[in-house]
Amino acid sequence: MLYAFLGGQLGAWGSWTPAGTANLYGVHFNMIWPVLLFGAGKAGTREQALALRLLAGTCFVLAILTFSRAAIFSAALSFLIIAVRGRRHLTLAAIFLVGTTLFFLYGDALYQLLTRLRIVNFTPDLGRYKIWQLAWDLSKENPLFGIGPGGAASALAQIQVYHAHNNVLNTLLESGVPAALLFALVHLALFARAAKAIINGGSGTYLACSIFAWLASGMVGTTITNPELTLTLILIVGACEVFLRTKS
Repeated sequence: MLYAFLGGQLGAWGSWTPAGTANLYGVHFNMIWPVLLFGAGKAGTREQALALRLLAGTCFVLAILTFSRAAIFSAALSFLIIAVRGRRHLTLAAIFLVGTTLFFLYGDALYQLLTRLRIVNFTPDLGRYKIWQLAWDLSKENPLFGIGPGGAASALAQIQVYHAHNNVLNTLLESGVPAALLFALVHLALFARAAKAIINGGSGTYLACSIFAWLASGMVGTTITNPELTLTLILIVGACEVFLRTKS
């Protein structure tokens, strides 16, 4: 993954645009570096722990260097959660603050303001709100079964977008209301397990941060269409479940 990232192979993992590739790399790095810190706490020697922490720091920096807005705010969210772990109210405040900022940053008005202030220098042709609105309107054509798996690519091609940039909305568009409700419940279950890991404290916080990275990116992107991200999520959720059972 590092080789592909540093080599500038923007076609990796079936990505369509350089911006989309940055988002994908950002999610991967943000899911990996907390797990490396988790492993450092379980390392048998100081040398192993140091190596894992250095690698985790490298992944954290690379997540920032993707210059993906979702990756940067997701990294900030994980960093804040780890920094205030053990303080539940501060942790909840950190999740709310970064999550809300991430959501509204993708709104046209705020992003245009940041562009005018020259805080960012890239103006997308289409904001997330417009993509979500079109996907929502198209989902009304067949609310029960959707337009079919993979149908978002052709349905949204008119605006040169290939997915709904939101996991639940993309599921609604392609598979209908029942599937979207079930998938929303999956999101809630993932959030609940991550929150329980944080409440239990200790190294479980690192695993929770990896799950939150996937959930946060799924708010403004369609991470379910990437098989590597899905497999990584399965491994992390499995590790989190083992951790919680061990603690109990």
